Amino acid sequence: MWKIDGQEEITPMYDEKGKRTVEGGKGVRYVVLKTIRLAPGFHRVFFGLPEDKFTCEFDISLKVGKSILEFKPVYRPCGRPNASFLNGICDFEIFYNGTSYSLTSNCFVM
Repeated sequence: MWKIDGQEEITPMYDEKGKRTVEGGKGVRYVVLKTIRLAPGFHRVFFGLPEDKFTCEFDISLKVGKSILEFKPVYRPCGRPNASFLNGICDFEIFYNGTSYSLTSNCFVM
């Protein structure tokens, strides 16, 4: 288990085209960067955020060499079509070596 402190930041509410950004406004950004050495082959991954009551468990087959696994948050909508970090996380997009990784998983918000 890793616990990290976030960095408070203020992100622009709108992008250069005037579109609302999902992470816009005052908030705390958390970034976890960890290096783990694993043998190539099948592994079970568990990812959880206790404060958001979110957990995800899935199997992945790692290739030989360096692999990068990314979890990008998907935020809940705020009553309109726009999602916002203010409403919490409802899911994660998972990327393996920069490519979207579709999976059969047990991901859910409790």
